[in-house]
Amino acid sequence: MATPVKSSLPLNTLLVFIPGFLTVLIGVLFGFVPLEAFVLILLVVIVTFLSSLYLRKPLEKLLSLNHVAIKASHILYGLFILLLGTLYGRYTILTSTLACLISYGLYECLRWSRHEDVPYITEALRLLGSPEDLDGRPFLSPAYAALGILLSTAFFTSQTANVAISVLVLGDGFAALVGRSIGGIHLPINGRKTVVGSLTGFFMSFTGCRLFVPVELAFVGSFAGMLIEALPIPLNDNLTIPIFSAICMTFAYEITGIL
Repeated sequence: MATPVKSSLPLNTLLVFIPGFLTVLIGVLFGFVPLEAFVLILLVVIVTFLSSLYLRKPLEKLLSLNHVAIKASHILYGLFILLLGTLYGRYTILTSTLACLISYGLYECLRWSRHEDVPYITEALRLLGSPEDLDGRPFLSPAYAALGILLSTAFFTSQTANVAISVLVLGDGFAALVGRSIGGIHLPINGRKTVVGSLTGFFMSFTGCRLFVPVELAFVGSFAGMLIEALPIPLNDNLTIPIFSAICMTFAYEITGIL
């Protein structure tokens, strides 16, 4: 693939940003998204662009490792999604994640089909991607995360979706953060994962899940999420973790009736 050429005009940025902006705005007009949630989302988007432009290098230098900065940003934005769902309901999550996927699809269309860079948005995605995304591949990690959150929110109860998102954000986020930073004994089933990382992920996700469901269901959701995260399957775990966690929790509820 040819190297993307930097666009001299911010038109590409507008082409990517405006459809997502309009998606959330339509949600406001139809009553799916409260106006204060729209303002909060817009504020976070602006802060993201400014941070990606002016704070990326100082942040990476402060945290020493690129993957640390990336995983920290995953956790922060995931917690923001949880906050939106807790304060404003599932339709706000559905609308905002759908807006992200629409804008991301347009971004990749411009970047790969027309070989044109998208100013501001490329810099933001570099902070949200994975280390593997930085070598010229598509920024699939944030897209898979948004899709996993969208599907788990659309097809499961609000409590189950909150647990699934908690496992993705806190479990996967801290498992990778601690596992890559500390290292240690690797899991027998997956040499890329460590015991300390998986245990940290389970503890953090369980702590977050307890805010939404009883102990039994929090255990099931956290264990299921960390199990699928540890297995060496070809699917991206940003997609599989929330969905598998939600499915296992739903079965556990049907069997025990605990909620």
